[in-house]
Amino acid sequence: MIVAPATVSLNKGGSQTFTATVNGTMDQNVFWEIAEATPKSGDSTHGFISNGGAYVAPTTVPSPPNITIKAVSGADPTKSGTAAVTLQAGPATSVSITAGSSQVPTFGSTQFIATVTGNLNTAVSWQVNGVTGGGPQT
Repeated sequence: MIVAPATVSLNKGGSQTFTATVNGTMDQNVFWEIAEATPKSGDSTHGFISNGGAYVAPTTVPSPPNITIKAVSGADPTKSGTAAVTLQAGPATSVSITAGSSQVPTFGSTQFIATVTGNLNTAVSWQVNGVTGGGPQT
């Protein structure tokens, strides 16, 4: 059996879809497992894999950071193949803020733009002087 890709490096929270080719049979159905996980479909420490081979890495990197994805033939459970996943922390999350104007007159306004990098979640919450959302008095 051939599992592709055979090796992959993923950031925490990343994903990868694996495919399997079963040699010597017309039946290409496979069961996917994470060798280190209990249950074999995955857990919060090692990530999760779907019936279709879609793997989602955990949000924290386990120690050791190596995961084995295993495909087992549905027609012949003695046939299997593996892929190696190496998990890494990935880039640190950072937020940069830019203002539409560096000078704002009294009772004036300006727009601020937040740019989030290093994280799939780019949502931000704004506060002015500790007040969520701010307001004209803050």
